[in-house]
Amino acid sequence: MSKTVNLWHLTIWSFAFLWLVLAPLQATAGNRYALVVGNAAYQNLPELQNTTADAQAYAEAFTELGYDLTTLYDLDPAGLEFARAAFLATNTTGSQDHFVHSGHGGLAGAKT
Repeated sequence: MSKTVNLWHLTIWSFAFLWLVLAPLQATAGNRYALVVGNAAYQNLPELQNTTADAQAYAEAFTELGYDLTTLYDLDPAGLEFARAAFLATNTTGSQDHFVHSGHGGLAGAKT
């Protein structure tokens, strides 16, 4: 099986999982926040083809579920960290907070 097919299946299963987990929350009261980041353009890595569409699909799902949504695209590492920290700082205790990043993943300084 090719990497493209595997990534496609992973994306489909991710959306299905998100829908199954979040759909029951639609009727619950309280504050619900989502931060969705789609990164496709990187300085030192290959550009990704589907991350923007994936982020838009997640954003639509969160919107349909009534979440207060912030969607951002093509952030550098500092911008991503700032957005994440600001997102967590503005939400209240007991709120439902969801963060989705569609893009390359990695850990700074990680050894493989």
